[in-house]
Amino acid sequence: MIPMSKDSKSHEVLTMWLELQRAVAQFSTTNGLRYQNVVPWDCADKGIHDAWARLIQPENLSALKEWDEAEEANFQPGAWTKEAIKQCHVRSSGL
Repeated sequence: MIPMSKDSKSHEVLTMWLELQRAVAQFSTTNGLRYQNVVPWDCADKGIHDAWARLIQPENLSALKEWDEAEEANFQPGAWTKEAIKQCHVRSSGL
């Protein structure tokens, strides 16, 4: 289990993360792709796009940082989380 705080925002972000993973798994299976080769922030699939857009809202930034610390050793989710954090910063700065 991922060690995250017990606040509701952390649970919301965890739910969003699981929805994103589910969308990526469905898309990769349907299209005969390897799950590892799907890049959520660069995917035209509406389900993935929508799940990613919900995840990278600025209000999710602190929970994503917490997630990133917990997932440090896990390559793929770690890369996704770092990109989500980066995009949250961009959205929060209004760029």
